[in-house]
Amino acid sequence: MCVVFAFISGCSFNSKFTGGGLGSPSASPSASPSASSSSDPARPPGDPPRTAAAITPASDYVHRIVPDLRGKTLEQAKATMQAAGFNVGSYEPSEGDCSYDSDKQMVKPGTVCEQRPGVGVDTTTRIYNMTLRVEIDSYAASRETTGSRAWRRMPDVVGKSLADATAILAKAGLPLDANFEIAEAEQEGCAPGHVCATNPEAAQRKRLQGAGTIYIGKAAPPAETPTAPNTPTTTGSTTYF
Repeated sequence: MCVVFAFISGCSFNSKFTGGGLGSPSASPSASPSASSSSDPARPPGDPPRTAAAITPASDYVHRIVPDLRGKTLEQAKATMQAAGFNVGSYEPSEGDCSYDSDKQMVKPGTVCEQRPGVGVDTTTRIYNMTLRVEIDSYAASRETTGSRAWRRMPDVVGKSLADATAILAKAGLPLDANFEIAEAEQEGCAPGHVCATNPEAAQRKRLQGAGTIYIGKAAPPAETPTAPNTPTTTGSTTYF
């Protein structure tokens, strides 16, 4: 009995390694499940396996603040967006004139005046389409050439003589006599007969309807000619008796 018991015990012991002993299961318990059943347990039957290319990278969902592109050329605007970490799919021009809250906000021709998404917008770094509007002088494009909204861009004539300023204004489509009043300014450092300041300032819009102002350095008053002090005149001595 003892020999049989030992034999049986040995068989059951070996079955753990060979799988062929008394009462051993037909498949090894240590066998791993198939790769298809563990790759995506939540995937419905018949759906293709998910791949890394089908999943949007997490970096596309990083939020950042859109920088200010106003006053920049298109190439500068694109470089600014890239430096700020944005991936813009395409840039599209926006037709029409630039609009400003104030004429003092005007940007140089050929630079961005409006953008969408706008300045300071909190958005993802992946922007599929960005719209930029570039400033052009409307009168150069045959728009707003007449009427109450017609305008010209004010040239910089500060520091110029009145004669030079007059020629520059005429070339910019702003004849002096039809668009400006002349006023004297006692501004320190402003040479007499030269432009001290203008209204509107340089690069702002000058409406064709309505007068601007050209401030000219006040001419120095003419020097007074010194006069000799009055001296009493004598007509000779008078003798009284």
